[in-house]
Amino acid sequence: MAEALTIDELARATGMTVRNIRSHATRGLLPPPEVRARTGYYGPDHVARLELILELQAAGHNLAGIRHLSDALDRLRPLATEAVVALFHQRMSHRTDKAFLRALEKQ
Repeated sequence: MAEALTIDELARATGMTVRNIRSHATRGLLPPPEVRARTGYYGPDHVARLELILELQAAGHNLAGIRHLSDALDRLRPLATEAVVALFHQRMSHRTDKAFLRALEKQ
């Protein structure tokens, strides 16, 4: 895992307390860490999620609303990934077609 952080390091990186991070995890706002040798390690996705939580709280949203939004984002992520992959393949196919046509024109 790139940028593996312990909970103390995650707290320092996000400006949150360890207690709040654990509370958010208990409420389902934060996915569980990767556990190795009885130590949880958090990655860039955890940092991004906590930053989103802080941003939404600053905008006046409560934790229940943030949880609802987080759940929706988690459900949409696979669909968005599929859409991005499909667009990438479409674009690459288009590039390949153009390169093929250019090669034919040169013959």
